[in-house]
Amino acid sequence: MAPRKPPSDKAKAKKSAPAKKKAPAKKAAAKKKAPAKKRAPAKKKAPAKAPAGSPAPRDSWRRFFVKEALTVTAGVAIGLGVTSTVLWQRARQDVRAYLAAPPRPLPGVIYSAPVTVRAKQPLTPADLAGDLLAAGYERVGSLSAPGQFTVSGERLDAWTAKLDSGPLHLPEGKQSVVFREGRAASTTPSAGATFRPTTLAVIGDLEERRDKLELDDLAPSVEPAVLAMEDTRFRDHHGVDPLGIARAVFHNLTGSTGLHGGSTLTQQLAKNLFLTSERTLQRKVREAFFAAALEAELSKDELLELYLSEVYLGQVGGVPIYGVEKAARAWFGVSAESLSLAQSATIAGVIAAPNRWSPVRHPDRAVERRNVVLDRMVAAGLASPDAAKRAKAEALELRGELPGAVRRAPWAVDIAVDKVEQTLGEGALATRGYAVHTTIDPVLQRLAQDAIREGLQQLAGGKGTSSGAQAALVALRVSDGSVAAVVGGSDYTESPFNRAVNAWRQVGSTVKPLTALAYFDGHSDASPIDPITDEPITRLIDGKSWTPNNHDGQFMGQITLREAIEKSQNIPAVKLAEEVGFNPLQGFLRDAGLSRATHLPSVALGAFESTPWEMARAYSAFPAGGAVREPYLVSRVISPDGTVLD
Repeated sequence: MAPRKPPSDKAKAKKSAPAKKKAPAKKAAAKKKAPAKKRAPAKKKAPAKAPAGSPAPRDSWRRFFVKEALTVTAGVAIGLGVTSTVLWQRARQDVRAYLAAPPRPLPGVIYSAPVTVRAKQPLTPADLAGDLLAAGYERVGSLSAPGQFTVSGERLDAWTAKLDSGPLHLPEGKQSVVFREGRAASTTPSAGATFRPTTLAVIGDLEERRDKLELDDLAPSVEPAVLAMEDTRFRDHHGVDPLGIARAVFHNLTGSTGLHGGSTLTQQLAKNLFLTSERTLQRKVREAFFAAALEAELSKDELLELYLSEVYLGQVGGVPIYGVEKAARAWFGVSAESLSLAQSATIAGVIAAPNRWSPVRHPDRAVERRNVVLDRMVAAGLASPDAAKRAKAEALELRGELPGAVRRAPWAVDIAVDKVEQTLGEGALATRGYAVHTTIDPVLQRLAQDAIREGLQQLAGGKGTSSGAQAALVALRVSDGSVAAVVGGSDYTESPFNRAVNAWRQVGSTVKPLTALAYFDGHSDASPIDPITDEPITRLIDGKSWTPNNHDGQFMGQITLREAIEKSQNIPAVKLAEEVGFNPLQGFLRDAGLSRATHLPSVALGAFESTPWEMARAYSAFPAGGAVREPYLVSRVISPDGTVLD
């Protein structure tokens, strides 16, 4: 068979040509068949022919409910997300605003004059120690720095820091007072020991007056004691502790005894700063956001410092104690830096229930609670068993200056506030941070209060009706009229009415020496040994007969002017008033400060009203050589920026 020849190029072209021409034909065919495909949907008649009771409707409802559930869930999630974002942003803004400028009014402080002790003054070591604690001194075992004092038996030694404030200047130096039989027997320097002014009172919201501290200013035992009781995982969580919450829920569900809270230390701080103590879910939610915001803005050290400055530790005498520093000084008379392990544990134990475990109100409970704190510290590895054992053996000694007694001269404080706010405006002292310095001598003030108390006790023990009797006292320095002491009644807590300035009573025989002074002032040749007759007299006043008598109904005949004043005889007093003239005598007494003196003859017997404050002013004329001193109690007012106000 002859070999097959390969097709020629022309043949190849012919062969391939038909293939190229057939392609369009297929496309055309496809186009023609397309309409048939459009009729395909007509075959989908199955659903219409589905028998009754088909599961298709249930599937539809199921899909509907799933869709609605997903929609609701998504809505709730979006809502929670928006709410959480809003709460977070608000909490963050509030925290930042607080940290930038804490929104608190600045309370005012009322100070005494410098504490001055002279030999022979009635005084005990405990009295002077209380004054120094109120002045900001720290009680220590041995002096090592200015601002400290020690008490050893009948001797007190103090190291005074330099003070240079306005007209008040005190050099730095060591001073001492030796006591004997309830008196200051001797002082160093010998002319008298002078210490810094004490705080008589804080005016304003004490709850807002806090002592900011740093961890470096704390005794090493403070932080572990507080964390052992309040938040052992403080440095491990971020504001809210899920483990702590779970533990609290477990204890509460199982009926475990004791207090089991799930709040962290940061949450407690958030509540104290921004929220109330109401027990609601809303408050707890906001508390969590504030806690997280605080954690975002502050380090753990800064949070702990703020907490220890703000924590509420109960109240004494209606005065709240906030912060570890205040508690340390109020209860133990030391700074927070000098607290012992036992003292730190006592403070830490009070936090959860301040009134229940107060060392002032319930010392036995406070000791029990302190020991619980020490046990927890040992269990957490924060204190050694030996150290805890020694601390438990330590007696609870309250040697501080309790805030309930901060108003050391309460009636004087009231006078100072009234006087200053006449110029600065009502409420200024409570909000603007002024420092008011007074002329009150703490030592003399205490003696004045003791004198009033003892005098009223003697009166109650004597004859006659003395139930409910009151007394008042004003003592001023005749050199310049500054008030050294003022007492307005027997007990300020029972009756804060200030009788020293507001009780108008008839002056009685206290006016007689002033009548004699007016007589001598108008008769330069008169003498106390001049004779005067004490005898019955009758005077006609406005057509009516007036016959004064002596208090005992007896007459002494001829006596000297001095004897007449010493015996407080009425008839000689009336005769002296007649010599002066009743109108001139009224003018003299009013110039002396007795604003209600009359021009009637009975003025010689004190038949008009005055106050102890006015009478002290009038009597200042005697030692001052006839010159009357205007009493004043406020020596200066200093604004927060250090400006001394007029």
